[in-house]
Amino acid sequence: MSRDDADRYAGRPFVRLLDCFVLWAIGELPADQAAQLTEITPNLQRVYGSTGTWQEIVAEQMDIGETLPGKLRTMWERNTELARQRRERLSAQDWARAVVDQNFI
Repeated sequence: MSRDDADRYAGRPFVRLLDCFVLWAIGELPADQAAQLTEITPNLQRVYGSTGTWQEIVAEQMDIGETLPGKLRTMWERNTELARQRRERLSAQDWARAVVDQNFI
């Protein structure tokens, strides 16, 4: 975890789950992070009193509807296309963080 990540998540571990949720929804969650999240799911289930996957726990805690992942993917595709047209590169991680910052925290 980088220094920026440590600062971002200090005292706010759920923000990391939200960032990962957005990355998962747009198909950009790195495999190693997905594996870690699957591994900690039993702990999340205990903490949040749930029996779901880590994605279901995040959605339940944030009252996120079933359609949000698809909407996020559509937004991501639109934004990456706009960036491509401007000959810019859009970072999935930066985009996910911006979505979380603007919509969830």
